[in-house]
Amino acid sequence: MQRHHAAVLFFLFRSFQLSGSDVYPVHHCQASPFVGRSRRMKLVILDHPVWIALKQQNKAVPVLDPGKCALALHKHPATRHWRPTLILFTILVPFGVVSGIGLSFFKWWIGFPIIILAIFPLRSGIKDSVKQEVLRVAELNPSFFSCAVATGGLRFLVKAEDLNGVQHLEGSLNVPHFMPKLD
Repeated sequence: MQRHHAAVLFFLFRSFQLSGSDVYPVHHCQASPFVGRSRRMKLVILDHPVWIALKQQNKAVPVLDPGKCALALHKHPATRHWRPTLILFTILVPFGVVSGIGLSFFKWWIGFPIIILAIFPLRSGIKDSVKQEVLRVAELNPSFFSCAVATGGLRFLVKAEDLNGVQHLEGSLNVPHFMPKLD
């Protein structure tokens, strides 16, 4: 029985671990995030038209790093409306933790829930919102797509057989020289 639990935990750990990035299951891709650690899937960098074509065929699963995605949202002029929101939420999480600690000295039953809410649901909600916005804007704006790829926030998992005849780069590469010139 213990071997079975250990095997399940190992599988779950390996399924969600992918070079420090989060596998983000996208509603328009039918691929499961568990497929990310398959030996046949490769982490790659694609061009915008190639990604759109593979996305329409449900063959590309985006892999997003939330911190680098936030950096892309903050840098690019097309997402200027996101800058105040990013600044607010980057301040709100630490403020919630600090105020929760301060409140826990006086009224611990109020302080600890504030800490828990600031760390877990608020932080994960921010990450999910940033990832969804990056995918939405990257689909519509090739310039932002290049910026997200250059910052390292956007990579793709694609089966090796689907990459035949497709121009791509290895996903583990650092590609700041692809960064488009921003005004």
